Amino acid sequence: MLANYHQAFEMQKFDRELPKQKSELTVDLQQTMLLPKLSVSRAFYLRQMWFYIFGVLIVTESQVVPRFFMWNEDVATRGSNKVASSLLSLLEFNEILWSEDNLIIQSDSCSGQNKNSTILFLSQYLILKGYFKVIGHKFPEVGHSYPDSDRDFGRNEKNLRKHETIFLPEQYREYGFCKVTETIMSLI
Repeated sequence: MLANYHQAFEMQKFDRELPKQKSELTVDLQQTMLLPKLSVSRAFYLRQMWFYIFGVLIVTESQVVPRFFMWNEDVATRGSNKVASSLLSLLEFNEILWSEDNLIIQSDSCSGQNKNSTILFLSQYLILKGYFKVIGHKFPEVGHSYPDSDRDFGRNEKNLRKHETIFLPEQYREYGFCKVTETIMSLI
């Protein structure tokens, strides 16, 4: 088991040392958050809204840039369509990635979000539009990797634990990500 864990990190290190004309994205959805987040136990039995955070870590030769997409369940679910539209939005409007030939996407193997035909069609679309020449999608073995986006989420959750109540999506942004990154993209 430990060998697989080390092998996953070695593969990630190898990918980052590949030729300069490549970018790497590590993508993941954070554990769903409740809105409002309340300290009262009675609220547990009432209907609360889900708040979703999709994290993308952009790794190029020159920089590492985190980006986050946030939305409520009344806007969309957390399925493959929202993941694909978030990635498309990121890739179409992010100058950091435009000069790269190859793209490597690392994500978990969740078939409802990352490992499905919607994401495959998005990759084909990006190649046909000329954004990239090659797009690779890697799915590390479950339990044997700790993706970069999970580290950002861990810092976010640590910041959020300091606040017992959160009533608005803006408060999740303010409390959770103020210490993680200054650049936040939102789909709300």
